[in-house]
Amino acid sequence: MSPPKRTGLAESNTSTHKLLIRLTAEVREELAHQLKVHPSLPAVTLPFSPVFRPDVSVRPTAIQRLMIEWRTRLKERNELLRESLELQGREAEIKRFPLAGWGFEPNFGAVMSAEACLKSLSLELKLLEQENSGEKAPQPEAMAAAQPSENCPAPSEGLMTAVQVAKRLGVSRQRVYELIRRGSIEAVKIGRQRRVRSATLDEFIRRGGRGLDP
Repeated sequence: MSPPKRTGLAESNTSTHKLLIRLTAEVREELAHQLKVHPSLPAVTLPFSPVFRPDVSVRPTAIQRLMIEWRTRLKERNELLRESLELQGREAEIKRFPLAGWGFEPNFGAVMSAEACLKSLSLELKLLEQENSGEKAPQPEAMAAAQPSENCPAPSEGLMTAVQVAKRLGVSRQRVYELIRRGSIEAVKIGRQRRVRSATLDEFIRRGGRGLDP
C-alpha cells in the first residue's frame, strides 16, 4: 500500500521548502536583532515606512543600508514562496502569509511595526514547519489581522487610502479611483492598490479640484 500523498508546500520540492524555512527564520532573527540593538530608530521600528529615508542626495546611514538589505531578503523569500505556490496551483493560499506582499519598496501605504512583523514571521515560520512535517497547517486569525487593509490609518509619511481621500473630498471612493485613472490626482502604486500623498491632495485642492466636477 502506497503512503498517503503529502499536501502543502513541501509536496512540490523539499529543498525549496527547507530554503523557505531557513530564509523566513533568518529574516525574523535579523529583524529581532536590529530591534534589540536599535529599539527607538524609525528605520527599525517601522521597517516599511520611508520616514527615515534621506534625501536622494544624502548617502544612507549604516542602519538604513541594513534595513534595505533586510527588505530585499524578505522580497526574495516572498518571490520564492509565491513561485512555489504558483507551481502547485495554490496562488490563493498566499493570503495565509501576512508578509508575502511586502518587500523591497519601503512604502506600502500602511504602517506595520517591527513587533507586528516579528509576530507574523513567527506565525509564517510555524506554518512552513508544520507543512514540512506533514501536519495540517492552521490559518491563525492573527495572520489575517496582520494584513494591511484599505481602511488602515494614514501612515506618518502622509499616504492616504482612497477611502480617506474620498472622505476629505466628500465624494465616493469610486469617484476617487476615476480621478486617479484620469490623472487628475497622482497616486502611488503599492502592489495592486493606490495611495495618494497628502501633499498631492493638498495641491489638488489648491488647484480648485480640477476634474472633480462631472
